[in-house]
Amino acid sequence: MALIVCEQLHLTYGLESDVPIEALHGIDLTIDEGEFVAVVGRNGSGKSTLARCLNGLLRPTSGRVLVNGLDTALRQHRLTIRSTVGMVFQNPDNQFVMSTVREEVAFGPENLGVPRPELIERVDRALRLTGLADLPDVDPQHLSAGGKSRLAIAAMLALAPRCLVLDETTALMDPLARRETLALAQELCRQGLTIVWVTHHMDEVAEAARVVALDHGLLGYDGTPHALFADRALCAKLGLDLPPAAQVAHGLIDRGLSLDTLPLNAAELVDSLARAWEGRS
Repeated sequence: MALIVCEQLHLTYGLESDVPIEALHGIDLTIDEGEFVAVVGRNGSGKSTLARCLNGLLRPTSGRVLVNGLDTALRQHRLTIRSTVGMVFQNPDNQFVMSTVREEVAFGPENLGVPRPELIERVDRALRLTGLADLPDVDPQHLSAGGKSRLAIAAMLALAPRCLVLDETTALMDPLARRETLALAQELCRQGLTIVWVTHHMDEVAEAARVVALDHGLLGYDGTPHALFADRALCAKLGLDLPPAAQVAHGLIDRGLSLDTLPLNAAELVDSLARAWEGRS
């Protein structure tokens, strides 16, 4: 079932200026309930603009975005839409307003008038899911980069959204924190939450079920990561690197090794090489 639908979405910045900039050019896109969709593209391709259109932070210049059937351009739908689609940004510090982890997670639903018993239940669940249950009284500014990201996700989860849009959330993290944050998003998706994962890390893209690639504001690709990274010419056109495992695999294929599938991560690479080795014996 479609949760988010973009229909001929155009977004232009600076309409009143002498040099307006059209960031999105007629995007048609449907995201179904429960999907994990990675959004990629070179710098300036329109990734963050698209992300902000998905919950009404930016409204289309023309075309429309529907969230569970509600038009993001209509003011009366804004609160419902932003409760349905939560946003987590690259720098979560900009989202924090309270002095403890628990207060931060409670802030959103409390302001929406969620009854006290349900509020406590929502906050406790969000803290458990994000691994912050032992840190309720910690100042958010004292958390690590990964901890701050988990807190921003917890604050969104307490609003009971149906979708989370994570806009380059892992960009400033070390590799371990990146893996932990991605694993958290994958687990939330398994529990039924729709995830839109905006990233420039191709190893993260490899873990998605579906990839949407933007190219100068146009939809350049929409499909599986295996099909995308199998097409080196398309990746070059879109300005995308290959995941490390796929780089190795393409190099081996170029040297005559036959692989039954294109591996996108280390585990898949090991399995592919083991099968290729067994096939030679």
